[in-house]
Order: sequence, then C-alpha cells, then structure tokens
Amino acid sequence: MSLLDGILSQVSSNADVQNLAAKVGITPEQAESAIMALAQSHTAPGDTVEGAAASTGLGSDVLSQIVGHIGGEGSLGQFATLINGAENSGILAAIRRFLASMRGDLPLAAKVNALLAAPEGRRDWALTLYSRERLFSVQARLGYLPPDLAS
Repeated sequence: MSLLDGILSQVSSNADVQNLAAKVGITPEQAESAIMALAQSHTAPGDTVEGAAASTGLGSDVLSQIVGHIGGEGSLGQFATLINGAENSGILAAIRRFLASMRGDLPLAAKVNALLAAPEGRRDWALTLYSRERLFSVQARLGYLPPDLAS
C-alpha cells in the first residue's frame, strides 16, 4: 500500500489508488497524478477541477468523478491539508525534509524505497503529527490546522 493510499484511507473509508483508477477508467499512475493535482489545486485560486485538468491533461469529468469517489470537496479539503500543510509543517514538508536528508546521487527509486521503509512511509504516520480528534475535526476539514503532536 502506498503512502498516498494511507492518506486516502484517512479521509475516505473506501478509496485506494488501484480501485479509484479502475472506477474512472485510468491507470493508477494517472490516478496518483490526478489526486496530487487536485490537492494542490484545492488550495489555489480558481476552480479545483479545472486547475487539476490543466496540470494533468485529464478531463474535468474524470477529475470530478475522482473528487466524488474520495468523498467530495470536504474530503478533498482534508486531503489537501494533509498533503500541503503549512510551509514547514504537514506531510509534504516532512517528506521533503526526509528526501533532502538523503544523498543527492541516489536514484529516485532508492529514495522512494527508503521513504516507504521509514516511519514516514507508514499509512498511519499522519497520526504521529495530528491527534485523531484534530485530524478529523470540523476545523481541519475547513482549513489548515498545524500539527498538535510532537513530530
């Protein structure tokens, strides 16, 4: 199970990349790209789906289906918060720090494998930064909340 599947499982009880890709008729790689683009577009000005369509080349209809399958705009907002966080906190920032700590000459596959073997690669890792109550709170669904647990 990928890190992305772990994050998806925290915002939607029935979504994983493989199944999501099959449901909307795209490859798992396209689904991962679409999910990340939706998360990034969700926090940017303008329409979330249109922004993701522009960056992935996937149709708005496919992206709208993905939003629906992961639980709608509320779940997408929570997912975007988990992925994007603030400048120096949140999941992406922690992953960037992990990857930055590795030797620059390592191939990407080696870096990804190291990440997946590390604690940061565990599907429940976000719960080391956020209490369950905070992570799934109404406030977290509506906007960014900084982590409330020591990392």
